[in-house]
Amino acid sequence: MSSVESVEDPEDPRLADYREIRDAERRRLSGTFIAEGRTVVLRLLAARRYRARSALVTPPALQALGATLEAAGVPIYLVRQDIVKAIVGIEFHHGCLAVGERGMEPTAEAVLAEAHADRIVVLEGLGDASNVGAIFRNALAFGAGAALLSPGTADPLYRKAIRVSSGAAVVLPFAWLPGWPDLGLLRAAGYTIVALTPRDDAIAIEELGRSRPFPAKAALLLGTEGRGLSEDGLRAADLHVRIPMAPEMDSPQRGRGQRRRAPLAERRPAEAVRSHGRPRATADEPRDSARTSPRNDGRSAELALPHHRPRWQPSRNFYVRNGFVEVGPRLSHALAGSAGERESGSPPLAGRGSVGAVPGERGQHRAQ
Repeated sequence: MSSVESVEDPEDPRLADYREIRDAERRRLSGTFIAEGRTVVLRLLAARRYRARSALVTPPALQALGATLEAAGVPIYLVRQDIVKAIVGIEFHHGCLAVGERGMEPTAEAVLAEAHADRIVVLEGLGDASNVGAIFRNALAFGAGAALLSPGTADPLYRKAIRVSSGAAVVLPFAWLPGWPDLGLLRAAGYTIVALTPRDDAIAIEELGRSRPFPAKAALLLGTEGRGLSEDGLRAADLHVRIPMAPEMDSPQRGRGQRRRAPLAERRPAEAVRSHGRPRATADEPRDSARTSPRNDGRSAELALPHHRPRWQPSRNFYVRNGFVEVGPRLSHALAGSAGERESGSPPLAGRGSVGAVPGERGQHRAQ
């Protein structure tokens, strides 16, 4: 059991761990990280992957989390909301912060042994902490057992990555890969390395489980927000897969000043089909731009099933809404499991473009 200590002075030395929480270098040197908000702090405590050094709470957060923090033996510092900014250096209204200790970094071998899952993700040089956090969040949601990272990938324990991941970054095991791009370690563990790439010669993702068997164990390889996977990364993969893309969407090659659109003649004939239990619109129906028009507002990406389940059309595999990519059944199929989990009536996508991407910097979609 732990005690609750009230702190009135923002300069109190007991609060040193909470100063300037945006300073990532300070966190790295101290071997700590910051968990923000009640959900993230609860996941930190429940996962027990990292030791919680202490918690900083306001009175409402203490009422909600006090019993859990005390049971975990975490020292609790109670402060008024009006002095929180003076302590942490930013406006903060979530009411709860915790300092976690990184401890010894696990090896890739140890993480693979712990995974006990037939799906893992591998990130090559993914430098945006928000995108790393989003991938961790959805990897955990789809049952991936671990994440392996190449040099140059943003630290999943950066404050922003933890926040965007909703705490998945402190739950999902991860490790840095030695000797990149040598992925023999994954093959030795029985994984087929599946690279997402927009290349035309890659296999369309809906063919997995149809014309080609779905890998029994798959390591999904994702590249950077800008150039996508490197040539070394692509050569290291066993299988190249692309996600077919609606002709209305900008090409993933937009960064090189190119745009590609599929001719109308190549679009799938109009027909009513179903996906995820909801009727799809036919190609002859007017498009509801508020629900289906792609947006590109340049914020962080999320490879996730749609929260509000928009009306999927035959030519669409995902939408960008409120800054997040909402992914349709094909990518969820790749992350979630076998072909038997898909609806047998789901049709192939129309259009020639493809994407293996998450949005990158402001104002652009960028290929994996």
